[in-house]
Amino acid sequence: MLDEFKIKGDANRKKVLDRMRLSKYDLSKFKIEEFNDYPGGMALVDKKKRRIVFYYDYLFKKMMIVYEKLHLKEEDVKTFVSDYLWNDYSIHAEENEQVARFKRENGNITFYRYRFINEDRTEIVHESETFDETNELYDIYLYLEKESRQMYENTKKNNL
Repeated sequence: MLDEFKIKGDANRKKVLDRMRLSKYDLSKFKIEEFNDYPGGMALVDKKKRRIVFYYDYLFKKMMIVYEKLHLKEEDVKTFVSDYLWNDYSIHAEENEQVARFKRENGNITFYRYRFINEDRTEIVHESETFDETNELYDIYLYLEKESRQMYENTKKNNL
């Protein structure tokens, strides 16, 4: 699949293609295209036309993976989701008298919120779709951001 993108004598492209082969991304879920803004650059394009750009930064001598629409490197997106967005989601759920949880299973993650009915019963008040943690990181980021914003707005309305 990636062999058609080889460029003879282009060391940057070779490094990019090798990294894409070794990545955890399911390449069959993306359209693969050249990304000429960086020497040897390649992009995985999801069904919503968002790009995950791979390139070798020859100045710093390291491989870069960038979520183009978020203007963040892959590791920064992961950190932002796990540390900041999840924290906001949890806090806003609590402000709405709910408990936020997530369930991981086979590389997938589902977010849900529940409230206590009484000592023995809980009620799930919201459950997300199931996301593939590797291939749908854009969607996870946007989901947590949107849900946090909606819960914040609900809290503001209820406190007026």
